[in-house]
Amino acid sequence: MSNSKSQTPVVGSVAQRPWQAAALSGAVHLGLLLLFAWLFRLAAPGQTLEEGPRRVALVLTESSDDSERETTYLERPPAPSPADAAAPSQVLPSEPVPLPPAPAKIEPAPLPAPGPATLIASASEMTSGVRGEQPSSELSSATLEAIAAEQRELANRPPPAPLATTSLFGSGPLKGRKFVFVLDRSKSMGTGGLDVLSTAQVELFQALAPLAPENEFQIVAYHQQTVTLKERKLLRASEEHKSEVNEFLQRLVPFGSTDHEAGLYMALDLDPDTIILLTDGDTPELNDGQIQAIARVSKGRAAIHCIQFGLTSNEPPGSFMRKLAAKTGGTYRYVDVNQLRDQKR
Repeated sequence: MSNSKSQTPVVGSVAQRPWQAAALSGAVHLGLLLLFAWLFRLAAPGQTLEEGPRRVALVLTESSDDSERETTYLERPPAPSPADAAAPSQVLPSEPVPLPPAPAKIEPAPLPAPGPATLIASASEMTSGVRGEQPSSELSSATLEAIAAEQRELANRPPPAPLATTSLFGSGPLKGRKFVFVLDRSKSMGTGGLDVLSTAQVELFQALAPLAPENEFQIVAYHQQTVTLKERKLLRASEEHKSEVNEFLQRLVPFGSTDHEAGLYMALDLDPDTIILLTDGDTPELNDGQIQAIARVSKGRAAIHCIQFGLTSNEPPGSFMRKLAAKTGGTYRYVDVNQLRDQKR
């Protein structure tokens, strides 16, 4: 009976071993969880990735009672190979590739300045293409030929005449390159009137002296008709033409009525840049409509300077000649004939 009692506790201890193993297994798993949590914190942000992986060994211990203990070592992870160590643990952005420098700005070469003479191509040269082909152009051959002819004319045109300055009866400086002197030869300008035609002839001849040979001039004498020196065109201010003026003026006989428009329109038709009108302003005077019409024909190309003769010391009020000068950009001068007679004496 004593032997049976002594064996009873052994049977009870063997029955409790499964419970102890379960507790031990739970403790082991809890330790593994804590260990993994600690390792996760090491890999959290703030830890550098360049440190590389850590080698860790786990030890599991299992004991059934105080006298019996079993220890199990988990297998260590294999050491990283050289290829794995060389591989980056994280793909980092590469350094920015510098852009190539911008190409230097190339300034266009300046065009050569035109020479003193320009070679003008003919129409055939302008229409001829490369290798016998006609270039694309909307201009016809006739138009191109007309353009070439105009260019030749412009190239052959002489340079403009120098600016000349003259004066009559004490007037201010009268400047221009092409002059037309419009002289009233009606009866009121002769001995039967103011007797100023002979004095005007002398002044006019002297006014031609400052003109250079390149300048041009013409004299238009008028009453109810007009007459000019030689041809009805501008003449070169050569010594030959100047010498013919005195004889032309001496042949003028004052007679007839006055037609101011006839003399002025003849002068404008010659296309000068300076017109000098010498008259007593006798009737019929030009009204405002006639003055406007003359100014429109002039178109600002010719300035009309007016010299008026009279028998009073003061100019007549509301003179149409002052209005005409103002409308065309010219000047006005009044001459007292009595003073001219005193100068002759």
